[in-house]
Amino acid sequence: MPLISGARLQTLALRGSRIGDEGAKALAMALTPNREGLLKGSLNTLNLERNAIGSEGAGALAVALTPNAEGVFNTSLNTLNLHNNDIGTEGAKALAVALTPNAEGVFNTSLNTLNLYGNKIGPEGTKALAVALTPNEEGVFNRSLNTLNLYYNHLGDEGAKTLAVALTPNAEGVFNTSVNTLNLGENRIGPEGAKALAAALTPNEKGVFNGSLNTLYLGRSNYGTVVFNVLEHTRYGI
Repeated sequence: MPLISGARLQTLALRGSRIGDEGAKALAMALTPNREGLLKGSLNTLNLERNAIGSEGAGALAVALTPNAEGVFNTSLNTLNLHNNDIGTEGAKALAVALTPNAEGVFNTSLNTLNLYGNKIGPEGTKALAVALTPNEEGVFNRSLNTLNLYYNHLGDEGAKTLAVALTPNAEGVFNTSVNTLNLGENRIGPEGAKALAAALTPNEKGVFNGSLNTLYLGRSNYGTVVFNVLEHTRYGI
């Protein structure tokens, strides 16, 4: 893949090229550090919007981003756009592995923007991503990802609740402080999901709340007035 091995190429946009899983696999090979842990090029933005990429292609890209046994991974890519593909639940789970701290607390520390708009990841795929963002028992979580777009992914209340756990201060007052932009529009989130998200943004009995999230998009989801009433009392409003 000579196109992305050039040292100066920083952005590669292949929007609407229909490269499919095989094309994604080829790109992933170029993005994966070699046996010596070396990475050719310095690509930091990859736009694969509308390319008919499924779970296999997403899985291959995830391998490049996931720390291997030696803790080596692609450290140049910071923006991955998979808008309007078909990675599904399994593809989301594969990407979540790259973002989730492993047993040694190592995770991908370069990716800060992930766009999965319209990929049918569902509540289970969302749960996997939420695990990466939720502080574990040691208080470790992915501190790199700051923008996550999950618009139109069939999350429902279940998916919203799992993300809310990451964003809500736990008993020790620890919560995800890295995500500042979250798009959950058109995901059929109802009152229960809205209440869970609102809890993260509302001061608890100790006065602790998530002060890091500054953009939360929940539009076009037909929640009804109950959801709006819940959120309008947070510091964000609607």
